[in-house]
Amino acid sequence: MVNISIENCFQKSEIDYCLSIVEDRINSKHTDKFFRHKEELEECILHDFNHSKLEKTLSSLTPYKYQPYTLYRIISNSADNYMITVFYNDITSVSTAKVTLPDLNDNVVEMKSNDKGFLFQCSFTKNKTSIVIKSINSSKNTVINNVIETFQKHNIFPEYMELWYIKGRDKKVKSLYIVNCTIDGEINQNEIQSLQNDFERYLHRYIKPMSVFDIVGPSMVGPSSSHTAGANKIGQIARNIIIARSTFENKKVKSIEVKLLGSFRDTGPGHYTPSAIGGGLWGLTPDHPQMIQHGDPAFLSEHGIDFGICKATFAGYKRGLIDEELKYRNENNNNIAEIIVETESGKYSITGFSIGGGNVEVRYLENRLTTPLTGKEEFYFYNGSIIKPSDAKKVENAALIPAIVKISAQTKA
Repeated sequence: MVNISIENCFQKSEIDYCLSIVEDRINSKHTDKFFRHKEELEECILHDFNHSKLEKTLSSLTPYKYQPYTLYRIISNSADNYMITVFYNDITSVSTAKVTLPDLNDNVVEMKSNDKGFLFQCSFTKNKTSIVIKSINSSKNTVINNVIETFQKHNIFPEYMELWYIKGRDKKVKSLYIVNCTIDGEINQNEIQSLQNDFERYLHRYIKPMSVFDIVGPSMVGPSSSHTAGANKIGQIARNIIIARSTFENKKVKSIEVKLLGSFRDTGPGHYTPSAIGGGLWGLTPDHPQMIQHGDPAFLSEHGIDFGICKATFAGYKRGLIDEELKYRNENNNNIAEIIVETESGKYSITGFSIGGGNVEVRYLENRLTTPLTGKEEFYFYNGSIIKPSDAKKVENAALIPAIVKISAQTKA
């Protein structure tokens, strides 16, 4: 009989209210379908060992807005094919949970003095690896997706994980995430350093404030907001830049190649990242039912990409080399796509970054842009540069790069 308890982390008696059903499903190998049990202050969800299902589970559980502490506990076992999530929307009132509340004031003070807004600590005890990750002022979906996807990329997943979401009372620390992980066995130092580098690239706080729509995440086809919806938006923005540049320069596009770098290269195919970019290049939104189909390599090889003013052949999805990522090492992001455009007079590249929760930034048109394109505002192309609407009024024949997301006046405020 499978024992779901983990020494010094989680005791199965903590979910006594549904333990018999959970154990029965695990022992009978019936974890392929979701099982949910909801109590007044907590909820238990069981499914098979599946990262995409875990992302969906965690994203669906909403923190209680009147409490500063929200806790997600994940118990997982790949050999026995299960993941258990226990969610507490008011952990301060739950007596059965054997956890220690993080000190809010101490953690806020610690993170305020941290210039990066990110902290990574690792220790070893009794053939176990313990990792603590702290991040401030990120969106919930950004933290959840990137923690899961980083562990997945390294083919490592904690047997136990606590994800604390704490509402700060400080102007500088509005939200704090603490992730406590216990991994069976000791991870070597090279792997630890690689994990730290990836987590830092992903979770280094993004200073620009997010709206509630950014935090909730997008409506989409596909499993991941960063690797599917975000990838699609990079494709959409690139399409609008390509059309604007072709209109201004009066030069047709001959071919399009997509190069995947970082996490897009390593884990993207499992999240339909290539097809999502291709669908975006066709102008299809993340929730369009044919978005994935239009980005399929076979479809693109046969039909190319129709930009309206011209039609380009598709040169394929390419896996970029690790050395090619070095030029982006200061971007604090590892979800990277380069769209390489061949025209009648040469080639140029557009580089986009998926920053979490379906939000993106196109930061390069050959060179680093002064203002990244998020798809939420209009810009113009003029004489090799991307300019703001206020500057476009001062010149003639600047070509519009339309927004892909319509923002209402209320949202803008």
